[in-house]
Amino acid sequence: ISYQMKEFGNMPLDPITKTDMSDVTIKTSIELKDEGEKMPVYKEKITKIPDDNELVTKKEHVRDVEILSPKEAFQKLKQGDFDPIISFKAGDTLVITDYNIDYHADSKGFSQPIYVFQVRLNDNGKDSWSQPISARR
Repeated sequence: ISYQMKEFGNMPLDPITKTDMSDVTIKTSIELKDEGEKMPVYKEKITKIPDDNELVTKKEHVRDVEILSPKEAFQKLKQGDFDPIISFKAGDTLVITDYNIDYHADSKGFSQPIYVFQVRLNDNGKDSWSQPISARR
């Protein structure tokens, strides 16, 4: 039996199952680029300063990885390939108002790139949240 070990760990924000988006509208008026790029993956190293006995965390560059384009990450949202932070129901509209790239630690301690979408429920201004999506291809 052939077994290949994954270099990086699992992302805790990756969904176990897809979210049913068949009766949910998701839209945006912001521009989403078509092309992805490369982003670094880091491994956090915790060291102790000898004289102070304080712990210091340093990010060590592991390598660059290909990431999804913002448009591809938006498609993951539309297809329900995310773990929703706020529950919604059939007939609801999710409005994407902004996004940025950030980092999130995986199960092996690697900091991997993620997209964080700002989402408003039914465009009402009170129900909003930041929805993370793994950016790695």
